Amino acid sequence: MTVSEFSKTELTRYYGIDRQRILVVPNAAGDEFRPATGSHLAQDHGPSLLAVSSPSYHKNFARLVDAFDAASLPGTARLRIIGESSVTLRRSGVGTRPNVEYLGRVSETQLVNEYQEATAFVLPSLYEGFGAPSESISI
Repeated sequence: MTVSEFSKTELTRYYGIDRQRILVVPNAAGDEFRPATGSHLAQDHGPSLLAVSSPSYHKNFARLVDAFDAASLPGTARLRIIGESSVTLRRSGVGTRPNVEYLGRVSETQLVNEYQEATAFVLPSLYEGFGAPSESISI
């Protein structure tokens, strides 16, 4: 069992598993991860980008912070990074812009709130077994 056709192809290619033996079950999120109605945070604090991930190199957070630093976004725009990688990035001095917020690990309740309040979710990963990064999209 795997989460995408891309991962199924990778498993078939690298491990020689018969495609017929692999079941694809896509990821899903609960309704609580939908944007909140009547949201006030974005209005009070400006637009925010949310990134959530582990500290692995292929997750590409250092480049995300560099890109955010270099972007000509309104002064109120914020980049909020959740996960252990945010602690690593903060310690390494990556992204010294005050609008970059490293939140570290958060509770499930706060994670849901962050998704609901974000203007956009950012997935800067260089490689994943699901979603847009696995579809060879170049920017």
